[in-house]
Amino acid sequence: MRIAYLSTDFGVPVLGTKGASVHLRKLVEALAGRGHEVIVLSPTPGTGTAAPIPFRIVPLPFGEIPALLQERLKAEPVASGNRLPQDLRNLFYSLWVEGRALPLLAALRPDFLYERYALFGTAGLELASRLRVPLLLEVNAPLVEEQREQRGLSLPGVASAAQRLAFGRADELIVVSRWLEDYAVAEGADRGRVTVMPNAADAGHFHPRPGPSEIRRRLGWEDRFVLGFLGAMKSWHGVPGLVGTLKELGAPASPFRLLLVGDGPALPEVRRRVHEEGLDEAVHMAGAVPHEDAPAWLAALDVALVPSDASAAPYFSPVKLFEYMAMGLPVVAARRGQTEEILEHGKSGWLYPAEERGEPAATIRWLASNRPAAAQAGAAARERVLARHTWERNAERVEELARRSIARRAASP
Repeated sequence: MRIAYLSTDFGVPVLGTKGASVHLRKLVEALAGRGHEVIVLSPTPGTGTAAPIPFRIVPLPFGEIPALLQERLKAEPVASGNRLPQDLRNLFYSLWVEGRALPLLAALRPDFLYERYALFGTAGLELASRLRVPLLLEVNAPLVEEQREQRGLSLPGVASAAQRLAFGRADELIVVSRWLEDYAVAEGADRGRVTVMPNAADAGHFHPRPGPSEIRRRLGWEDRFVLGFLGAMKSWHGVPGLVGTLKELGAPASPFRLLLVGDGPALPEVRRRVHEEGLDEAVHMAGAVPHEDAPAWLAALDVALVPSDASAAPYFSPVKLFEYMAMGLPVVAARRGQTEEILEHGKSGWLYPAEERGEPAATIRWLASNRPAAAQAGAAARERVLARHTWERNAERVEELARRSIARRAASP
């Protein structure tokens, strides 16, 4: 099939390193790997990976004139102290991109349109209507609520209206968690057209790597018990709390060490806490790394961590969880949202209450003295990923939904 993938989110570069970019790219790669012709349209192609890609990226940056006007809007009194310029940019980009993308897609003649939903995103609806093809809409978060709570939203009524239009009119809605399934239905989606499809891992790239770790050798941690986190350093991920966990484990005097790979707004707080607790020699912060290098960093771990702030919303489907599992790593995760569905406590990982003091330190201490049980759980976790949570499996499900939508349209008057 010929597939057009539309992403209008300026914050998700196609070739970026964060989880959203990896999700986008790996699903498209899996679709291309199954023999489909895929074109990706995005305002931000990105430059975060040097790996070859088996699909075409068409950059659709905001036009020069609208971009200049948006900059001028930032200086207007009405835009002072709010996000009106950003909201209007997103709204107008969605409208503007329809005209830019239509000639390209008319020439491609896609069998269906796949869109990663973004705030104010109605371009997919209009393009699918004009091309007379199904729209498969992927939803990764309750974006209106998330934006309003975390960054502010100047046009909440418009954002909500656009969301209800998209959810109600898409041929298929793909959500990454059960929480989002209920949310989408409450926002106008037909439950019969909503499919829960969690994130996944590239099990060929992320796999167990026996033998000495070069990264551990460089850090001088060959004889240490290394805990690790790989992902975006966002406040709701609870990464600063891992510093307290390390302190509870007796570091730096104990064998426990903490490896943090990633970047984000919470990183300065992590650095501050590490220094205040006297843990500089027990913590290494690698920053963001190319996705193709991530397995080498994960191979340095004895235990992989999925923390969460106790107040975090439970709608996430963390890519890092599936990549940890594909590596065959023992996983210790906060009992929050999807982790309870994916990990079987004591068999393919360990869960702990996000709000309980003393955890996850107690579980980590137990794993350090029970290495065979840890290895057995890691192996079970990889088997689960291979059976249910690979990008190839997700691509197969997208095919099934696309064919169902095409058949439904063909049967309609």
